[in-house]
Amino acid sequence: MLKILTLAAATAVALGSSAFAAPRVERVTFASHSEQIVGDLYLPEDMDPAKARPALVVTGAWMTVKEQMAARYAREMADRGFVALTFDFRGWGESGGARRQYEDPSAKIADIEAAVAYLATRPEVSKDSIGGLGICASSGYMVTAAAKDAGIKSVALVAPWLHDAEVVEQTYGGKDGVARLEAAGNAPRPPIAAPASRHSCPPPALPTSGRTCSRCPTTPSPIAA
Repeated sequence: MLKILTLAAATAVALGSSAFAAPRVERVTFASHSEQIVGDLYLPEDMDPAKARPALVVTGAWMTVKEQMAARYAREMADRGFVALTFDFRGWGESGGARRQYEDPSAKIADIEAAVAYLATRPEVSKDSIGGLGICASSGYMVTAAAKDAGIKSVALVAPWLHDAEVVEQTYGGKDGVARLEAAGNAPRPPIAAPASRHSCPPPALPTSGRTCSRCPTTPSPIAA
């Protein structure tokens, strides 16, 4: 049965604890709706390959990436014997997605489900002991994913910001304010342009060694031979 435990931020975990060995961190990738998701898998330092451990998907607040608050909690939980996965949602950090830095609740919930499915493929993970740890604004995403996904066996929330109807109306200016925001969110958007190349050759006036840029063979490169 799904167990939901709400934790106060001050008592959720003893961040910075030195009582445990440092975990190992493995860079991982998996897919969510055809986009590549990039994550960090935190493994207990004393990990025994023959013994599967309970695991957690750890998600942070709005507009954060995996190296921020989620990493601190994941590291602590790995210190305590859990396998812990943090990741960048689609459109954020190192993960794929054409629309960048866009807060899309339904997409983030789907990404959490994809992360749970990925954890279930790992030999280090006990498939029947996968939980979710949602922090701040991602708490609502985590509990929604847990309600949909039987693979999430437990949930813990830290300083949860839950978007129930009453809280939303109080926060965003009543029913009219919510309606305006929903209308803006549903309005047509211009097509997303492909990102411009970040490559540019040096101006001809710069001193060069006579070598040419590998991507622009006719342009001298300032890189010394």
